[in-house]
Amino acid sequence: GQDPVTGLVNFVGPANKQVFDEGTARLDWTISGTQRLFLRSFTNYYTQQGAAIKGNIVGSAIVTAKPAKYFNEALGHDWTLNATTVNNFTVFWNQLQVKNLGQGFDTSGNPVCLSNYVNVSEIPGSCYLEGLSVNSVFSTNYNEPTGEARTTYGLSDAFSKTLGHHSLTFGGNVWKQFAQEKTQYPATPIVNFSNQYTGFGLADFLYGYVNNFQQGAGEISSVKGWQFGLYAQDQYHVKPNFTLTVGVRWDPNTPPASAGGRGAAYRPGQQSVRFPNAPLGLIFPGDAGLNDALVPTTYSYFQPRVGFSWQPSTLPHTVVRAGFGMFTGPLPYAAYNHAADIAPFSPFYNISGTSTTRIQFSNLNGAFPGGVSPFPPFASTSSQPPANSQFFGIINVGATFSPDFKLTTTNSWNLSVDQQFSRDLALHLAYVGSESYHLATILDLNAGIFHPATATTAAGGVRPNPAFSQILQDGSFGTSPYHSLQTSIEKRFSHGIQFHSSFTWSKTLDISSSGNISFASGLPNPFNIRYNRGISNFNIPLISVSNFVFVTPGLKGHNLLLTNILGSWEISAIYSLRTGTPFGIGGGQNGGNNSGSFNGGDRADVNPNVVAAERQGTRSQWLAHYITPNSFVPNALGTFGNSGRNIFTTPPVNSADVNLGKNWKYSDRYALQFRAEFFNAFNHTSWGGPNTNPTSSNFGQITGTGPIAPRVIQGGLKVDF
Repeated sequence: GQDPVTGLVNFVGPANKQVFDEGTARLDWTISGTQRLFLRSFTNYYTQQGAAIKGNIVGSAIVTAKPAKYFNEALGHDWTLNATTVNNFTVFWNQLQVKNLGQGFDTSGNPVCLSNYVNVSEIPGSCYLEGLSVNSVFSTNYNEPTGEARTTYGLSDAFSKTLGHHSLTFGGNVWKQFAQEKTQYPATPIVNFSNQYTGFGLADFLYGYVNNFQQGAGEISSVKGWQFGLYAQDQYHVKPNFTLTVGVRWDPNTPPASAGGRGAAYRPGQQSVRFPNAPLGLIFPGDAGLNDALVPTTYSYFQPRVGFSWQPSTLPHTVVRAGFGMFTGPLPYAAYNHAADIAPFSPFYNISGTSTTRIQFSNLNGAFPGGVSPFPPFASTSSQPPANSQFFGIINVGATFSPDFKLTTTNSWNLSVDQQFSRDLALHLAYVGSESYHLATILDLNAGIFHPATATTAAGGVRPNPAFSQILQDGSFGTSPYHSLQTSIEKRFSHGIQFHSSFTWSKTLDISSSGNISFASGLPNPFNIRYNRGISNFNIPLISVSNFVFVTPGLKGHNLLLTNILGSWEISAIYSLRTGTPFGIGGGQNGGNNSGSFNGGDRADVNPNVVAAERQGTRSQWLAHYITPNSFVPNALGTFGNSGRNIFTTPPVNSADVNLGKNWKYSDRYALQFRAEFFNAFNHTSWGGPNTNPTSSNFGQITGTGPIAPRVIQGGLKVDF
């Protein structure tokens, strides 16, 4: 219905149904007293079905044409060769397949796509609508057909041998991975209307004045490669109360190859030989210095580990442990998702209208160079563009890797003390720290530079290299330290009660909290790396989790009625308390981009005349003013802002889940169980974050709830026979 005050029209979206079909099976075969074979299988079929509303393109729903399928299969062999020698061998195969699409329909039930109404080219036989939007009025879903598949198979082996006081372990693993992506995004045209021409987005739409038009040749890629690793370890029992463990692991970086050499890199001053018409600096696999993997192969990843466990002779109930280790992880294949989205393999056009050159909605093809659409044909993994391919317009480079790219390496260390007070009560105290370096970090090599002359209208910038728009490069220069104090106390079950309580006090810093170039943009300030360093998005300083189980006496020996009504009730609970998630204050003006950087992400300036504080006063007060009013102002034009990154945290979160249960038994064959479960039992409200725009009248105000749902109660009876 229509809101009489605002004029907005609200409608109920289509029904959305999600179905999970999971199955697991395991077969164990004891071949002999020394050999055992096992086979394990796990499958998961997931389907999300939605029905579009005829005649309502905004209400079109995502539909999974075929279920997402996940398979995980493993075959293992355990062999005890003798009393001191054991070998464990495993082979595995897993696969994930996802195919999604959604479609909008007109009132007659026919598919809706722009080529039915305006002059624009689309894939023959395909009719979908995505990303049609009018600012502050409506937008459609991105419903194009999408298909992805990930397949991995391999084997691992671990050989253990005991020699005197030494427990030796040697092993390795090798696996091959495949990743295929085939999606029509952005082959289906994406059109946006703003208020650029008439001052009102809906009017621009009715006049057919397009603000921005995007179209490309689809995201199509296929990468595959081998990975392997070896390790060795010696656990040396130096004394009965002292054990020393040393080891080393070798994980060379053998990145996958991109089928057809699809991908590129930016090397200033180098001219491509493979495609001589490419802009200066854009090179491709086959050119000097770039292989099909787009990432250099590195064999120098040796990772030592050392640790000890010591029980002092004078403190028989105390154990001291410490350890240090280096760890690396393979490059995720998802980082290659957008590497192939580049001309001439998969050209992409992003065209914006100007005051002098308007894009007419009725003739979108006319916005292309020469007024002729380059689509179709559309790209495929088998197609090889000719060497004389032409490069039109401004080239967008969405995913490349630095020439010295390295895998992330983490140094981790810990020191802990365990103290037993009685047979069922113990305390754990530990310091855990780590330092990660060579973290993947995205940098725009062609970032915009602010021009004060444009300040009277809107902040803007000019790319240093006008032949390109953004040039996103995944470098490996990020670092992230982590330090924490971890404590826990545990009482094992006795006298009808068991409890465990843990507490962590920690701090994490980083430059960027996401380094996957396929799903994140560049650093807010590409000109000053240190500006971006601060509290990590993942930093939650204080976390406390406690749980207990209490079983009432069984009242055996009393009359049957008393025993069945009052005896053997079980009460258990989990109570969680943590600080909120970090956030900072945005710039506010010009879409948060007073700096003129094309990456955006400015931060506000601190108002030196007002002391900023958070969550002051009563709850009703801090809901209205979570942050001191007027404590921040929009950052000055041409700057990125002087306030810190993630300097505040959202309100803390606490919740308790409680379970009440009772079991009855009749003879040895029959049993009845009652359970009542209370999620967020005390119905504590979880609050979201405040408005962080310093130019908004609602700055600092909290208007939404957080991650914990209101109280949910469920009960059930279970009969066993």
